[in-house]
Amino acid sequence: MPPSPATSAPPLPRRRTLHGQFVQRLLWPLVLAFVLATGTTATVNYHSEKAQHTALREQTLRIFARTLIKPLWDCDGATARGIVDTLAQQPLVQAVRLHDSCGDNVIASESALDTILPAQDPAHTNQLAMPLHHRDEQGRDHQVGHLSVQFTPFSMAQAAMQNLGQQLAVFAAMLVVVLLGAALVFRHLIGRPLARFRQAIHDQRTVRSHAGPADAGERLRNDELSDVVQAYDALLEELDSRFARQSTLAHCARSLLATAAGQQSPLPEVLAQVLRTTGADRIYLAENLQTTATTWQAQARVVAGAPWPDAAQALVPARWRSCFEERSGVLGTVQDLPEPERQQLIAAGVRSVAALPVWGQGQWFGYLCVQDLQQQRRWSDSERVFLHTVADMIGAFLESRQHTRTLGRAIVQLRDSERALQHRARHDPLTGLGNRVVLEEALGHALAHAQAGEDLHGYVLLLDLDGFKPVNDTHGHAAGDALLQTVAQRLQACLRSTDTVTRLGGDEFVIVAQGKGPQFQLDQLLAKVTAAVEAPVDYLGQALQVGASIGAARFPEAGRSSAELLVRADQAMYAAKQAKRLAR
Repeated sequence: MPPSPATSAPPLPRRRTLHGQFVQRLLWPLVLAFVLATGTTATVNYHSEKAQHTALREQTLRIFARTLIKPLWDCDGATARGIVDTLAQQPLVQAVRLHDSCGDNVIASESALDTILPAQDPAHTNQLAMPLHHRDEQGRDHQVGHLSVQFTPFSMAQAAMQNLGQQLAVFAAMLVVVLLGAALVFRHLIGRPLARFRQAIHDQRTVRSHAGPADAGERLRNDELSDVVQAYDALLEELDSRFARQSTLAHCARSLLATAAGQQSPLPEVLAQVLRTTGADRIYLAENLQTTATTWQAQARVVAGAPWPDAAQALVPARWRSCFEERSGVLGTVQDLPEPERQQLIAAGVRSVAALPVWGQGQWFGYLCVQDLQQQRRWSDSERVFLHTVADMIGAFLESRQHTRTLGRAIVQLRDSERALQHRARHDPLTGLGNRVVLEEALGHALAHAQAGEDLHGYVLLLDLDGFKPVNDTHGHAAGDALLQTVAQRLQACLRSTDTVTRLGGDEFVIVAQGKGPQFQLDQLLAKVTAAVEAPVDYLGQALQVGASIGAARFPEAGRSSAELLVRADQAMYAAKQAKRLAR
C-alpha cells in the first residue's frame, strides 16, 4: 500500500554542486566588472572622439575661411554663395552664415536662420565663428567678412554605441570561456577529490539497512561539501562507537578478572553493559544442557531489557547448534534466516539477532544472544568482533577456575588492545605525535589556565613545510615519511616538556607553548623551531632539506577558543608563505 500524503517523506531538495555554486557566484562579479569596463571605455572614447571632433571642426572652419577671402575681396558674391553651399553640405555642418562686408549682406544656408545665432556665443560649444581678413600688397589687413558655422552636436551615447556591439561579443565569449574553465578546474581540483574522500569515509561506516534518523540527515545533503561533512560526522560516530565497545571490553574484563571464588557472579552487570553499548533491546546467556543429540534446551542465565518469553522451554534449532559447535555464530535480520527459524523469532517480536557461541579453551558452555526488537540491523564487522570477544571473555571466565593462566593472558591482551586503541585514537601513526584530539586537550588546558588570571600566556604555532612535495616527487613517499618522522623528533627535542607538538595532517604541525613573564619570547621559540625544521636530513646518503612557514597566534589575546586560535594561526601561516613567494 503506498504511503499516505500525510506520512510520505518530503521531497529531497534540489542538489547543488560546488562548482555550480562557484560559477553562479562568480557570474555577478564578472558582469559588474564588464559594466565598469564598458562605462570606463565609453567615457574614454567620448573624450577622445570629442577632441577629434573639435579639431576637425576647427580645421574645416579654417579651410573654408581661407577659401572665402579671395571671392569676398573681389566682391564675387556668386562664388562665395557656392562655397557656403559646399560648406553646408559637409557631414559635420548643420548651418552656415556668412556676412559679406563688400556688399554688406548675409549669405546663409537654408537652415541658418533657424539654427545659427546672429553672433558667436562662447557658451554655445557647437558653433564656431571666424572674422575674414585680406592682407594687401602693402601689408594692410582688411576685414572682408565674418563666417559662422553651426556644427552637429556630439554625445557620449554616440561614442559608446560605436564599440558597444564589439565589446558585448568579446565579453560574452570571455564570460563563457571563464565560467566553463572555472567550473572544469574547480570540479577537477575540488569536486573529484571530495567525492573520493567521501567514498573513502563511507567505506569505513557501519552499514545499517533500517530507516531512521539517518534518512533525515540524507535530506540535508545538497552539495559535495555537505556530503563530506556528514560522512565525516558519521565516521566520527562510528569511531566513538568503536571506542565505546573497546571501553566496554575493558570494563567487562576488569569485572570478570576481579571476581574471586565465592563472590557474586559479574555476568548480569557485564551483559547489561554490553546491551547498553550495542543499543539492542534484549540480551541473554544460555547454558548448553544437551538434552538430545539434535536439540538442546536453552536455559536463560541472564536476561537484560525485554525478557525472553518462556526462556526455560525455548529450543534452539539444530542448525544453530552445528554453527556453535564450529565456533561460528548466527547474525543478521530475521529475513535472512530459514523459514522455521524466522517464524519462531517473528512470533517473539525479534527483527534482528546475533547468537554467538561461548567457548572456553576446549569446552563449549553455551551461547550469547543479542536481539533487536525495533529495527532490522545488519551487524557491522566491528560489532561482530566485539560480540565474539565478549563471548570469548565469558567463556574464559566460566573456565577460569580450571585455566587461570589462560584467562590472565586474555586480559593482558585485552588491556594491550585497549592501550593500543587509545594510543591510535590520540596519536599520528607515522610520527607518533599527538593528533587533533591531543591538540584540542592541550589548547583547552592552556586557555583555561590563561583565562584564570594566572599571569600566563602562550602561542599556538601552525607550521607548514616548504618544499615537502618536491621531496616526495623526487625521492619517493618513503623519503617523505622519513623526513616527517625526523622533523617530528626534532620538534619534540627542541621544545620544553610542558609544550605540546602535534601533527595536524600532511606536512602541517601545530605547537602549543605557554609560559609566564616577559622571558617567554616568541622570537626565540620561532628560531628554535625554524632551526629544527631547516636542518638537512640524511636519507640513504642524500641530504633532504625543507623550509618552514610558521603562523603564530598569542593567547588569550588572539582568541579564547581553540577554533579561533587555529584560524588566526592559519591566517598568519599563509601570510608568511605568501611573503616568501613575493620575496623570491
